[in-house]
Amino acid sequence: MSRSRLRPLFATGLGLFVGASLSGCYTYAPAEFSRLAQGSEVRARLTQDAAVRIEGALGRDASVLEGRVREIQGSSLLLTVPSTTRQVGFNFQQLSQSVEFDEGDAVLLEFKRLDRGRTLGLAAVAAAAVTALVLKTFGEEAGGDTTRPPTGGPSDARRLVPAFSIPLP
Repeated sequence: MSRSRLRPLFATGLGLFVGASLSGCYTYAPAEFSRLAQGSEVRARLTQDAAVRIEGALGRDASVLEGRVREIQGSSLLLTVPSTTRQVGFNFQQLSQSVEFDEGDAVLLEFKRLDRGRTLGLAAVAAAAVTALVLKTFGEEAGGDTTRPPTGGPSDARRLVPAFSIPLP
């Protein structure tokens, strides 16, 4: 494969790697119901009965819910969870729904926390990859051949090749 064909492939692969890896920057730590605070990001694993009851209102599997604590009243928890995405033009909007369940309905509650070590490690790897890509692209060999070919047309080294492209419908 020629170098000009590898660049878009490398850039696409790098973008997919970084995007997929960013979701791994969070960890979950066990939480007690009494320690939950309004606005906390939590994951709740529900009993089978509670999951079946909530699935009807939510319209999807409710055995594990991830969302933000909206309100706590006694032993009842109101959790705002993402339900669907709406597209308006080129914009996507995440729509949420509030789900209520009791403390006894939760088998396990966990706080969502940013793992700084993973995040810094991933950022370092991404920075190194971008630096390597820039150096390879604009390094000594990037100038190409400046002599004209015998046919008089431009050489392949002078043509601009995009690093990646986004197809539009």
